[in-house]
Amino acid sequence: MGRVEHRSVTRSFLVGLADAMGIDRDVLDRVGTTVAPGSDRAGTGVASCYRLGEHTVIWCDPVLNDRLAAAIPAGEQWDAGRFAAWATGEGAEPLGRAVMHVLEGQGPSHEMPDGVRLRWLDRGSERDVAQLTAFCASCTVDEVESAEIDLGDLDPRIVVAVDDDGAIGAYASALPWEYDEGFDDIGVLSRPDVRRRGWTAAALGALIERQHALRLEPLYRCDTDNDASMAVAHWAGFVPATELTAVCFGAGPQV
Repeated sequence: MGRVEHRSVTRSFLVGLADAMGIDRDVLDRVGTTVAPGSDRAGTGVASCYRLGEHTVIWCDPVLNDRLAAAIPAGEQWDAGRFAAWATGEGAEPLGRAVMHVLEGQGPSHEMPDGVRLRWLDRGSERDVAQLTAFCASCTVDEVESAEIDLGDLDPRIVVAVDDDGAIGAYASALPWEYDEGFDDIGVLSRPDVRRRGWTAAALGALIERQHALRLEPLYRCDTDNDASMAVAHWAGFVPATELTAVCFGAGPQV
């Protein structure tokens, strides 16, 4: 899938998500609720409620398919609140809510802060990895996990903003989204002492420019209770494509 020029990026993303769920694309334009068992969710006990256009889809562990199908009256549309209330009543554990954002425009404009330069990080360079390790140590564990930085398996495209000494102050990365390689799943993080000073904007703007040059669309996912990430999405011009509410029945892992 190439860069979308004349078609809504949101629509293209939802079509790809419907394909990943194994459901007909035409549900996007139809009111109702579909239960979609996913083989990659087998054994997790997880069910996630998505809004895809006009339709609600509950993507779940196959073992939950019959239970969910029996609970939803034919032709009825559940929203996230109805799903969460039913699941809680059935003993499920809430896992949280998240928003998946896409970019309909060209991305944020950005100016380079004084004393800052951008460079692409080389995953094969011990020096670069060491600098990134030091950068991660300056942030909290939760922040690093939220940006999905795995020092043992770094994303293929990483741009960093560095100071005159070469120390990393801001990070932006992109990884092909597992369900549609026309979209790049992005993560951003900045050091506490340089936040709100344009470092993240510079790194993210450069990353999005590279993605568009490669005819790829940026995808930005974040939990609804992560105020900082939601603020980045709003500032950068991302728009919500879908929101999901996830629960877990039993002792399956959180996903």
